[in-house]
Amino acid sequence: MPVEDSKRRLRRLVSILRLLGEKERVSVSKLAKDFSVSTRTINRDLRFLREAGFSITRVDQGVYSADHSELKNVEMLGDEELSFLIAARHLVRQLLPDIEPSVSGFLGLSENVISPVHISAGIPQMLSDETQNNMMALLGHISEQQVITFLYKDEDEPRKVEPYKLAYLKGFWYLLARDMRDSKIKSYAIDRIKDISPTSRRFACIPENELQDVYYPYLGHGVGKRVEVLVKREVAHYFKRKKFDPSQIIEDETESGDLIVSFLAVNLDPIKNFVIKPWLPNIFVLKPPELREEIMAELRDWVEYQGNIS
Repeated sequence: MPVEDSKRRLRRLVSILRLLGEKERVSVSKLAKDFSVSTRTINRDLRFLREAGFSITRVDQGVYSADHSELKNVEMLGDEELSFLIAARHLVRQLLPDIEPSVSGFLGLSENVISPVHISAGIPQMLSDETQNNMMALLGHISEQQVITFLYKDEDEPRKVEPYKLAYLKGFWYLLARDMRDSKIKSYAIDRIKDISPTSRRFACIPENELQDVYYPYLGHGVGKRVEVLVKREVAHYFKRKKFDPSQIIEDETESGDLIVSFLAVNLDPIKNFVIKPWLPNIFVLKPPELREEIMAELRDWVEYQGNIS
């Protein structure tokens, strides 16, 4: 399917899922009319959502409803985040039907720390057939706890690793694995892996504690840090209408209409880059002070750079 057609379909799937979360039931014929597509296309979309694990039930001829308790948090996700979640859930379920992907609690799904898949929010990546085949093979070897070899990037010497987990982070899929050469856990971009081969050797278990210590702070696990910001009155209504991060809480509203908003995150980069920076200068970091200084230093560097090239 061409990229533009895929994007168009994802946008339609997002809209259908939102409607299912808002209404008691939806009509296939009405959806087809609203989206200017055939009823056959809408039926395919509904089947796609069911295959992604959403509880959508036929209640009458051409009429469907969804489990509202499962979709209760849809409104806190932007269209981009929700389209990613739909695509990621569908992909993982097709690759490994018995595994429920970890999606940081979005849409009421529970976090399964021993799942071979971790999904962190990001921009969806269009996967080639080779990458999808690699993911399927890697999930199988993870499930079998089988040591594997593969060529990485342009290296001629195969790497031998214990494969532990697939992780989706910032738009790309990675394999988390222990390199047998130095016994360190490393990340490998899956689209740079080729010639995967199993060995006869198996490993005893996936070291979840070690993964947590090494990678989970970056992936979004562990003890969170509290970030507190002041949002100016001029843009406060946006933060009242939408959560820009799942942890967002409006702590207080001042007499002038400003908001005190808090967030909780292990890795502060997403809060800094996707919540705070886009709302400058209408947002001010109250806590932690080191985050405020970091943003100010980056802004000073940017201003200096602009002066040098003008």
